[in-house]
Amino acid sequence: MQLFRIPATVVPFLGFLLVVQVGFLSAQQRPGVRMFVNTPEGCQVAEPVAPENISEFLEAQIQALSLAERGEQANKRVLASKGVGPIEDKTITGLRAEKIDNTCASFIISYYKESQNQTIARVAKLLVGAYDGFGDMSNEMLGISLQKSLQRFSGPSPQRQFARLMNRREETLRKMTEALNLSLSLFVDDGRLNAEGKPDHLRITKQEVKDLLAFLYSRFPVLQDKKEGANSGEFTKQAELIQKFLTGGYTSADLP
Repeated sequence: MQLFRIPATVVPFLGFLLVVQVGFLSAQQRPGVRMFVNTPEGCQVAEPVAPENISEFLEAQIQALSLAERGEQANKRVLASKGVGPIEDKTITGLRAEKIDNTCASFIISYYKESQNQTIARVAKLLVGAYDGFGDMSNEMLGISLQKSLQRFSGPSPQRQFARLMNRREETLRKMTEALNLSLSLFVDDGRLNAEGKPDHLRITKQEVKDLLAFLYSRFPVLQDKKEGANSGEFTKQAELIQKFLTGGYTSADLP
């Protein structure tokens, strides 16, 4: 019988995956809460939460996107390798960081799953599923990388497995974009129409728009400083959609 040695750096990560799964079962009763020894930076929620407040929900989405973006950047080594890179310390660290950040993003959005606003609840449930799905993909990426490193696999090659995983990831991102556009539609006041009979006002004031943009830029400073042609992650692109909406042609609620 041939034995295959798993690199020592893999063991702590495998243990981490198991701890996270057990942690889900022993977490607080609030849906979506995740337990960590040390709370990762940015993984906090200021209570009490108003799950029907559309501005608070958008802030939560921005916070979650920034965490997912941080995870994506930490794991860009594996994402760029298309599943054929070797298992190294940086590989393990990046996968672990991505999983933690997506778990945090799911936790933050989970507060809105039971909102009395059906659109908020619908979007929140979709986003929680998406962020949890990204966490599962981190696990799968580790498995694919291990197969390639150990040169032991049955069925589809690691490259083909990774390609299928990336297709799933792209589909998840597409659904997230649809959900974001749906949540942004909540800000449009259908009762105030322009001369052409189209809605032209928001439901929030000029100051509220300013506050949302300030929060967006605090989480994504690249949106203010971005130079033309600069590389952006997938989640920064979604944050940019929020920026374009808030700075678009709609008039704030307190203006005629």
